[in-house]
Formats: sequence, structure tokens, C-alpha cells
Amino acid sequence: MPEPDVGDRRTRVNLTDGIKAVMTNRSAVSCLISTILRMASFQLILSYSASYFRQHFMLSREITSILITISALCFTFGSLISGRVVQKFGRKRVTVIFPLLAGVFFGLLTNVGNQWLTYVVYFLGPFCMGIGTPSVVSLFLEQIPSYRSSMMAFNTAFGNMGGAIGAALGGAILLWSSYSSLGIVLGSLGVFGSILIYFFVKDT
Repeated sequence: MPEPDVGDRRTRVNLTDGIKAVMTNRSAVSCLISTILRMASFQLILSYSASYFRQHFMLSREITSILITISALCFTFGSLISGRVVQKFGRKRVTVIFPLLAGVFFGLLTNVGNQWLTYVVYFLGPFCMGIGTPSVVSLFLEQIPSYRSSMMAFNTAFGNMGGAIGAALGGAILLWSSYSSLGIVLGSLGVFGSILIYFFVKDT
């Protein structure tokens, strides 16, 4: 029976070491939990904003599609200027402040009441999230420099988990309550994620 390839054994060892390194590091674990909360909060925009506009403001599909496109462009523009914002204010500050602001705007989205102000909040939330996302990824990857690949894999997995949790939680809230409660709960998750970073994540 052929011996296992040395490269394969080394890959398995490195993978195991990477998992242990990430899961035993409090700062890294805090990063991953905050990723779940942040991506769960973002589902208010990704999964529920269109139906909210359609039901609450009786918008046509065409207008709703335009709003979604503008919102996506706001996120993109925020991501493009993120580097300059980080240079001016510092990586951890940007990582904490802008996702926190995004969570606040998400919470306000379904509670403002005024249609035009709702649109402003709808664009500002993804804009702040766009600024915060690159700095979040940069900060998280530097938690364990020797295992950046493991940290990136975990961050992606936990982000997907957060998206699924946010979508499921949002559906349950709408079944039992209202869009107002949906905004408050999902927006609060984003705020809590930023607070977690502030207190428990180290900027290495």
C-alpha cells in the first residue's frame, strides 16, 4: 500500500494547526462572532429591503430595482475610499465605527417613517458597510499572521453562517411581528458586532 504523500500530510498538519490557532485565540474568535452578527444584520438590506419598499411604500419593481442598484453602488464607493479613511482614522477605529453606523442605519430603515428619509438611510447603511468591510478583513487577517489562510477561510464560513442566520431570523420576526421589529433586531446585531470588536479584538 503506497505511503501517503508528504505534501498531503503537511497540508493536514497545517490545517489542523490553523484551526487550533484560530479557535484558541480569543481575539480571533471574537472576530468570527462579530462577522456572524455583521452579516446577519446586513440581511436587512440584502434579503428584506426590496419587499419592505414594495409593501410599505407601494413602489413598482422598476423603482425598487433602481434603489437596489444605487444602494449597491454606495457599498462599492465606500469600499473604494476605505483605504483613505483607514489612513486618516486608523484601522480599528474604522472597523468599529463604520459597521456600527451601518447597524444604526439598518435599524432606522424600517422605523424612520418618512419615505425620502428612508431612502437616505438605505443608501448610507451600505455606504458605511462598504467603508468598514475592507478594514474588517484586514484587521481579521492580522490576528494570527502565520495562519492568514485559515483565518480567511473561517471568516468566509462564519460570514455565510451569519447570512443564513440573519435571513432565517428575519423571516421568523416577520411571521410573528413587523418590519419595525425586524429593523431593530437586525440593526442591533450589527451594533453588537462592532462593540465586540471594540472590547475584544486586538489591532496587531
